[in-house]
Amino acid sequence: MAAIRTLIKKVTPKRLLYVQIVFTFFSFLLMVILSYIFTSNIVHGYLLKNTENIFVSVQAKIMSDLLEPQITLDGLARTVRNMILRGDDLNKLHEYYNDISDYLSSGIDEHLTSFNGFLGYFETFANGTAFIETFVWDRPDDQDITERPWYLDAVAANGKMSETLMFRDAIYEEPVLIYAICIFDDDGRRMGVIGLRVLIDAVGEYVVNTAMAQNGYGMLIDKDIILAHPNHGFQGRNIHDPIIPFSFFADELKNGEEINERALISYKNEPALAFFRMLPNGWYMGVVLPKGPYYQSVTNMALILIALGTVFASVLIFVLLRVDAARNKSDMESRQKSSFLANMSHEIRTPMNAIIGMTDLLLYEPLNRRQMSFVNDIKVSARSLLSIINDILDLSKIESGKLELNPVDYDFHALLDNILSMFNYVARKKNLEVRFETEGEMPDYLYGDDIRLKQVLINIFGNAVKYTEKGYVKLKVSAADGNLTFEIRDTGMGIRKEDLSKLFNTFQRVETAKNRSIVGTGLGLSISKSFVEMMGGKILVDSEYEQGSVFIVIVPAVAGSKAKVKLKKGLPEGHAFYAPAANVLVVDDNEFNMRVAQGLLGLFKIDVQTAFSGREAIDLVQKNEYDIVFMDHMMPEMDGVEATGEIRKLGGKYKDLPIIALTANAVQGAREMFLSNGFVGFISKPIDLQEMYGILKEWLPPEKIKERMEESHEKTSGDFMDALNKVSEINTEIGLSRVSGMEKIYRETVELFNKKLVTECDVMSANVHKGDIKNFSISVHAMKSALSTIGAMNLSETASKLETASKDNDIEYCTERFPAFKDKLLNLHEALSAIFSGGETVADKKAGDAGYLRKNIEKALAAASDFDGDAGLEALNDLLAFDFGEQSNAVLENAAAAFRDFKFDAAVELLNGLKEG
Repeated sequence: MAAIRTLIKKVTPKRLLYVQIVFTFFSFLLMVILSYIFTSNIVHGYLLKNTENIFVSVQAKIMSDLLEPQITLDGLARTVRNMILRGDDLNKLHEYYNDISDYLSSGIDEHLTSFNGFLGYFETFANGTAFIETFVWDRPDDQDITERPWYLDAVAANGKMSETLMFRDAIYEEPVLIYAICIFDDDGRRMGVIGLRVLIDAVGEYVVNTAMAQNGYGMLIDKDIILAHPNHGFQGRNIHDPIIPFSFFADELKNGEEINERALISYKNEPALAFFRMLPNGWYMGVVLPKGPYYQSVTNMALILIALGTVFASVLIFVLLRVDAARNKSDMESRQKSSFLANMSHEIRTPMNAIIGMTDLLLYEPLNRRQMSFVNDIKVSARSLLSIINDILDLSKIESGKLELNPVDYDFHALLDNILSMFNYVARKKNLEVRFETEGEMPDYLYGDDIRLKQVLINIFGNAVKYTEKGYVKLKVSAADGNLTFEIRDTGMGIRKEDLSKLFNTFQRVETAKNRSIVGTGLGLSISKSFVEMMGGKILVDSEYEQGSVFIVIVPAVAGSKAKVKLKKGLPEGHAFYAPAANVLVVDDNEFNMRVAQGLLGLFKIDVQTAFSGREAIDLVQKNEYDIVFMDHMMPEMDGVEATGEIRKLGGKYKDLPIIALTANAVQGAREMFLSNGFVGFISKPIDLQEMYGILKEWLPPEKIKERMEESHEKTSGDFMDALNKVSEINTEIGLSRVSGMEKIYRETVELFNKKLVTECDVMSANVHKGDIKNFSISVHAMKSALSTIGAMNLSETASKLETASKDNDIEYCTERFPAFKDKLLNLHEALSAIFSGGETVADKKAGDAGYLRKNIEKALAAASDFDGDAGLEALNDLLAFDFGEQSNAVLENAAAAFRDFKFDAAVELLNGLKEG
């Protein structure tokens, strides 16, 4: 007892040290064990995957090789049957058999290299039965063909193809597969049996060699017989033969069961795993993989880990002992100890980091998610041990198909406008900013395949929008050295560096946890790359994970001809019509857009009624009978979707009233959204005449349509277009395309735009001045659409940026950028006014309704009493679209000017005078 107490006294002061030593030992031991287990699982998973790949590839090859002779025999049987039916004699059949056999035996047909000859037994010749074979052998005289297995199998199949395996063939003493089929006359009587012989040694050799290439060996089995095996002595033996290594589970194979990872001793007398799968034709394919080559690396790693663990544990224990011994020394010894620990810590970190580095290398191997988790666990454990070492040493923790291009002359600015318009809505819906920038002198017209180029840019730009949740997407176009460079940049999730090489692979998609929920076949970037290379260009990509990506498309810029650019003009030739009896309602809060719609419908002699709001439209459809209602989407108070929903709720005839959506949001998914909300059709702004024609043709009552041949449209003077072409801000080609190339309507559209421009500038100025960002967004949206319609694309893009900023409540941006934008608009107004001075004016306004005049004057007066200039201007602008007489029109103009200048008393005085008069 005294000795025990003495021992306890000695041990107690050292208890912490011993705990540390034991903990260190078991920590390293646990690390070695876990590393071995996890690595074994990784290797095991690779083994299973490798085996499955062998089965998939070999099965496909076998089925393909066995399908070819079946197809060949089927064709031969049809031909022979036809020959017999038309009366060809046996000599003709012999000749045909030999010709086909010689062709296939020559090896020209690569798919039937195992062909071994044809058979034919015919029962309907006048001289009795006849047997034809195209291979040389001495058939016994007393042999009865009708007793041969291949004949009996074919008769039993009764018209279907039979398969007969003859392992030891009487001619070649090797496995032969005979496919046979009966042929019948038109009355269903059997005429004979046609057969085709195939040597299956090549099939078996393929199975054996494929598995051998993967460090194993393969075999092929039919029923109970081994057809192919690397040990040729096993071929032809029954699988129940005790000499066969896998005979102990032969009954399971006979019952149709699959064998997975069954341990056995191979014919080479080494431990192995067996896998067996049944093929579609009833054969079995087996793969035996020796354990040694697969698990040798695991064993080696375990030995290395044990050695390293022993060294590290010994070093650490040694350090602990030295630390404990130094604890009782003097201050000088303490300083020496600190120096020693500093040196030792470096020595310990170096081998410890080797373990972490080896784990990092595993992370770059093709591991699945589960395997990656295991390796990460090893890495975490190793880092934990390193942390423990640092804590003990009291030091800081360590840091760590064939396509053709169709080149044409095309308008390059129109192509860019189309792409940006397509994605503006989707981007804004996700609260993304769409940026656009050019560098260098942009070409006006190019020669090339604009459809393919657009497809490439849409695919890449669409991906940028799709995979970006916040921030912006940007398209920058540069022209230099005879090339065009499109740079699409985003602030999305980005792409891992190791995944960049996979981006352009066919039918392959980079999978991450963040994009798993997004649709798609991957075919897009691969196709885009092909298109760009066909154009003589290239695609580059760079990305930083979780920061964003940039795709760069470089293509040669080939100058195009303006004269050769195709422009759609007028109505479909030979298919235009009049519809003067039609009743059509157009609903739009923007007078400018309203006039465009009225002008296009006027081509069909349709007298249009109008409504400037969703609520007004609801009232009018209940008072009048309309054949079609064209409904704008974005309107204040009640938008087009809401108004359409209210009309549908009225029930009865209103459920079937044709309502067509009018919107600038012509993007992917927009059509489906409108159709699901009660609309029957969809026309994007700017309105295309061909689309309008199709809608009218589809939805107007047939009795109201009067067919006519297209008449030549009245042409406006060329002087106007010549003058407009000199206005730098306007692309007349784009503007003309907005109205299907009709210059008269285009002139009226530009003139109306110019007449309203100053007023609209004042409205936007007032909104900015008051900080009314909501109404500024509405007014600048209308200005963006109007500028796009006349072809002022650069100004329209500026308006788009202001609209985006206003929707983000970025008042500072709008206040800073709007004055320069307004100056450019006023300069444009000045240039257009010079063109229209002395020229013909836009069509006269319609006569206004007195009741409508009184109603809107009351609205304006109420707005003035509330000092609401925007509401007052809105009411008066609605009235200024109509003609109430020269004197009344002048009063309304002056009242609107008073509202713009915030002179509410003057506006009230003018309106009261008009109301009383």
